Amino acid sequence: MFSLNIAVSFLRSTLLSSVASRCGKQREATWGEPRHDSGIIPGGLQWEPAFWRRSEPASTGASTITRPEGVAGEIGGLLREYDPRAAHMLEQIIEFHVKFERIYPFQDGNGRVGRLIMLKECLASNVVPFVIAASMKAYYYRGLSEWNRERGYLTETCLAAQDRFKTWMDYFRIPHGE
Repeated sequence: MFSLNIAVSFLRSTLLSSVASRCGKQREATWGEPRHDSGIIPGGLQWEPAFWRRSEPASTGASTITRPEGVAGEIGGLLREYDPRAAHMLEQIIEFHVKFERIYPFQDGNGRVGRLIMLKECLASNVVPFVIAASMKAYYYRGLSEWNRERGYLTETCLAAQDRFKTWMDYFRIPHGE
């Protein structure tokens, strides 16, 4: 397998902290309960909770999303169920992503944050990561909306994106497992 400590460090320190720095006052992130030190949201990440937390009902392509008053409990339950300290297979990471997207915890940017978490979890679990390219978005959205009926749509989309990422890794001579 490949070592991705540098990539994980980059995600933790540079990318996510730049998001936090754009949110005005620096306060500890909270969902209305003590912060879950899960490793999914890296330690030290702080933001203005009102900026991110969804306060209004929303509508997406998903069949059901959590109402704003239920977000804290749903996120807490998802993090307890997932056990982010453990290594995960690709299928478990995708399932976590679907559940996260259906909670829809933020007013805006849920998909981007969810896909960033998926990328981070792939890196942390030594799973070849992937990026959902714009050309794959329609398949990705179909996979999310059809997840309960047919998991293959989203799984195959992620595997195709993973194959594309492996091509990049091969080009840069970065070893990866199959």
